[in-house]
Amino acid sequence: MVEPSTLDALCEVFGQPPFVKIDVEGHKASVLGGLSIPVPLLSFEFAPEIMQAAFNCLARLQHIAPYRFNYSPFETMEFDLGESASLADVKVHLSLVSKDGWSDVYTRLQ
Repeated sequence: MVEPSTLDALCEVFGQPPFVKIDVEGHKASVLGGLSIPVPLLSFEFAPEIMQAAFNCLARLQHIAPYRFNYSPFETMEFDLGESASLADVKVHLSLVSKDGWSDVYTRLQ
């Protein structure tokens, strides 16, 4: 058994991490609901067939702090955008991602 916690509580105990990777199979919104302080870098997986969940996560992050975004399609570990993009711009690009596989969104504080 693992005792659940929040990102905020973990930051209080261990300090602000330089990078957070969220990989919780469909529960990203719940994890981000427990984050109210900005972290410098953060990433999460998304499935193109449930893109609205990714959009909700992006909006939550933008509510916390001014972030810039990029993504790596289909676990290639290569950024698709040359430069990090605004929320509006990355949403347009993510909307065009094929429904054939998982991808990762990367965020960084502006």
